[in-house]
Amino acid sequence: MSPFKLFLLCYIISTAFIYAIRIKGKFEIILPGDIYIEKQGLHIYFPISSSLLLTILLYIIFKTLF
Repeated sequence: MSPFKLFLLCYIISTAFIYAIRIKGKFEIILPGDIYIEKQGLHIYFPISSSLLLTILLYIIFKTLF
């Protein structure tokens, strides 16, 4: 698997993981690069820096294991 495909796969996994934890209400940490908009009952959350940080960690773990 090419490094780009592995990095993209890690990014998709980490973003899905963060959204799943966020929906359950157990993830209240918002990093400075994340976009969080809350207006009149509308909540929009884009975990840009959170998923990027988790992606880098997953990428390093996968590259050392495989």
